Amino acid sequence: MYRINSVLMAVITGVGSGLAWRSAADTVRLSTLRIPVMSEQSPVNAFELKADQALGMVSFGLMQRLAKDGQVELPWLETAVDSDVERARQLRQRLELTALAIKTGAPLTTAEVSLLLGARPGSEQVERGGLVAHRVSRNVWRLSKLEKNDRTDRYDGFRRRL
Repeated sequence: MYRINSVLMAVITGVGSGLAWRSAADTVRLSTLRIPVMSEQSPVNAFELKADQALGMVSFGLMQRLAKDGQVELPWLETAVDSDVERARQLRQRLELTALAIKTGAPLTTAEVSLLLGARPGSEQVERGGLVAHRVSRNVWRLSKLEKNDRTDRYDGFRRRL
């Protein structure tokens, strides 16, 4: 039996889940793929995804399984644990990155400045927590320490959301 189908389907098999793409030009015998024929009453619903979304899902799932099995170390894929140890690790990492940015004078993006200072900058010069972020150009910032005589008691340059 040959079937032609142009949607991307998630097929749940006995081993796990897999994604398969079949276009109108494909003529593949379903028995060779070991994919059960899905009827309209099947509990597994077909859904449409773009090719890059499907590839991302497959790649992310593979990386998660490899990290879970301990075959490869990918700390950014681990689920967040709400513990004091995890929060302390994140704070230490943020402080180290802040010190490195000040020491090297490396240009930072707005997102990086937001992460390091804890709020999104909204003006040319932003003061927060003893640090000053200066806008060099669009989406480029430099971070430095605030000198005691440079301190101003005015608007701090961060956007307020109420």
